[in-house]
Amino acid sequence: MREALEPAGLRPSRLAGSRGGVFVGQATSEHAETDPRAHEPDVRSMVGSRLRVVTAGRIAYAPDLRGPSVVLDTACSSSLVAGARRTAESAHRRE
Repeated sequence: MREALEPAGLRPSRLAGSRGGVFVGQATSEHAETDPRAHEPDVRSMVGSRLRVVTAGRIAYAPDLRGPSVVLDTACSSSLVAGARRTAESAHRRE
């Protein structure tokens, strides 16, 4: 996350505890199959890589962001547009 924030002039430490939100467009989770333990499912491997629903929460956790954490399935272009709209609406409402 630091790689995204610092070029924009934002320090992660200044965002701690803020209502900053994380919106993630994620289509697949094939990267989980590169794990040599892929055929030995356990709670950590499921939460860490296979369950896409937790991606935004995991990203928001480290800098202590307390706004919305949303993962949108972006397998098609219409869902990507919907995700962009949801992000803009959230910013407009100052969620």
